[in-house]
Amino acid sequence: MLQKAPLEHECFRVIARNIEDGTYFVGCIKPSAVEPEDFCWCATNQPLNVGQLIHGYLFNSLESNKIPLLLIMCN
Repeated sequence: MLQKAPLEHECFRVIARNIEDGTYFVGCIKPSAVEPEDFCWCATNQPLNVGQLIHGYLFNSLESNKIPLLLIMCN
């Protein structure tokens, strides 16, 4: 089960991809920052490329054994 969406989307940089399970390691870039500040592994709703800059919403799972889901906005 997912939490409610945040009010505004965030910007993420794709750092790495796990080919075995299709998850991505992303860094969240805050509005005034140049480099990512927060990092996490997540699943996504569409394929991404390493190095890609994307905008979306990160939903944390309410289940402790599941990774967050990053919903990508149209790029």
